[in-house]
Amino acid sequence: MDLTDDLTATHYSPVLITTPQPFIPEETLNDLDVQKESDRLVLQQYAHSSAMSQPQTLASQTFTSQTFTSQTLASQTLANQEITRLQQELKTTKNHLQSIIEEQQATNQDLRAANEEILSSNEELQSMNEALETAKEEIQSANEELSTMNDELHRRNVESTQISNDLQNLLDSINIPILMLGSDLRIRRFTPAIERLFNLMASDVGRSLSSVTHKLNVSDLEHQILEVIRTLNLTAQEIQDQEGHWYDLRIRPYRTIDNKIDGAVVVLVDIDDLKCSAERVRAAREYAEAIVATLPTPLLVLNLELHVITANPAFYETFQMPPTETEQRFIFDLGNGQWNIPQLRSLLAEILHGNAQFQGLEVEHNFELIGHKTMLLSGRKMPAIGHMQMILLAIEDITEQKRLERERN
Repeated sequence: MDLTDDLTATHYSPVLITTPQPFIPEETLNDLDVQKESDRLVLQQYAHSSAMSQPQTLASQTFTSQTFTSQTLASQTLANQEITRLQQELKTTKNHLQSIIEEQQATNQDLRAANEEILSSNEELQSMNEALETAKEEIQSANEELSTMNDELHRRNVESTQISNDLQNLLDSINIPILMLGSDLRIRRFTPAIERLFNLMASDVGRSLSSVTHKLNVSDLEHQILEVIRTLNLTAQEIQDQEGHWYDLRIRPYRTIDNKIDGAVVVLVDIDDLKCSAERVRAAREYAEAIVATLPTPLLVLNLELHVITANPAFYETFQMPPTETEQRFIFDLGNGQWNIPQLRSLLAEILHGNAQFQGLEVEHNFELIGHKTMLLSGRKMPAIGHMQMILLAIEDITEQKRLERERN
């Protein structure tokens, strides 16, 4: 019988030997030393029980005990090494897990912070969305207002265009030289009638008046315009152009619709025909006055209201009346009413109503300054000079002739 058979034949108590597990839970690692102590007590208990039940020889027990002890020590050494390795791995795993846990906690904190930021951002976005919605409503309202304003502006533009067209057609149709200037004396508008006088073209709108040459005999035109803008007083004067044509130059302030002064308007009214007519009237009057003045017979020139326009020197000398008491006076008021003769009134009234003349009205009257006289009156309506109608009244003193006739008879 070999040692193996001997060991087999010998009845030993079972021995509990713990072997390492591939993975030891975290909660049992702290009790590892207690487990080892428990295994050792169990082993001793079984050994003691076997010794009590079957008596063995001392040598056999000693050998078996030594063999078992060697095997146990070897197994224990391997187990201890394995436990140490597992403990080291466990420690490493715990450290790794702790690191992962800490990283996870840090990540969770970061995620919580990020989540809070996201929530805050969501709130801000919600607030922004509400603000955008409000802004959208305001923009829609503004768009509606702008649309209304655009419609109004379009209507006003149409009206402005129509007014501009009307004004342009009006200016083109008026045969009056008109020049509109701004406060800076820049040309705004003008009529075709003024183009020749100021050498203007359509492209001259916007030019300064100082850069334009005109044909008017006015040296201080710009100064006059500036004075009108400053004082707001209208000015008017009769001027001639370089060709001798007469104009009535009128300068008035340019007023806006809200009564603000924004420039000046220069108007040139053609008065050449009127001026020529007045000159002809003046010449004719001077001619008539010269003729009347040279006649020895007293003469009175009356208007249709029977007021004295003038008298010749013979009248003033004969009746001893100064011009101041004669001219512009009603004929029947002259000399304290000495000409208020009913027959003369009747004849002058007939002239006014169509009869061209009367002759040979003999009047005896006691005149205030020259005494009793016999006068022979003749009157006629003179040809009109311009728009002026006149009556010529001739007064011939026949007092001496009447005296001689009475003496012969």
